[in-house]
Amino acid sequence: MIYKLFSPPSLRPFSQMTREEAIAYYQWFVTQIPSRLNILEQAVQSSAAHIYHKWNANRTATSLELLGEWFLQNVTVRMLSEDEIQERLEAIPLQFRLSIPAQNWVLDENSYSIAVDIGIYLGEILRVNYPQLRWQLLTKPKSDIDYHYPVVTGGFGRKHHCNSLGVSISLALSFVEGVDDAFRLRKLYEIWSGYVRYVE
Repeated sequence: MIYKLFSPPSLRPFSQMTREEAIAYYQWFVTQIPSRLNILEQAVQSSAAHIYHKWNANRTATSLELLGEWFLQNVTVRMLSEDEIQERLEAIPLQFRLSIPAQNWVLDENSYSIAVDIGIYLGEILRVNYPQLRWQLLTKPKSDIDYHYPVVTGGFGRKHHCNSLGVSISLALSFVEGVDDAFRLRKLYEIWSGYVRYVE
């Protein structure tokens, strides 16, 4: 399956972006949400299996069940070259290299784009079902792993947010490793719904 790739204007790591770059990326990201969900919906509906033909991105929790099945079936990887493996190994602090094995694969471009779009969809379902939630650029603290990412926030508590894109990408990786099943996508929505407590 050829999937229309998620192609951001900047490929710099979020942690390395300047404030201006991060703001520009976030503004671009928000404008892309409707089109990315249309791309996701069309891709699911165009699948060979008839069960997917009537799926639509209606922003309901139940839609995640069938989407999870489709997601699991459409995650593929690209094997890394020896040079790429060595580069990744050298990025690991020396004291951790023996305990962290060098992974010899990554999600391929199609799978990464699918994971990003499903992350956007997960964030949108949370936002629609809990009106106090909103997309926001995370600008502090710099030590936060989600620094400069677009995240869903506004109702998880003052120190909590959901990087739904990161959640989805992690799920794709766990599919490859055989750790999670297709229902996990719906379960992740339920978990984050359980964190929603009050309006800030």
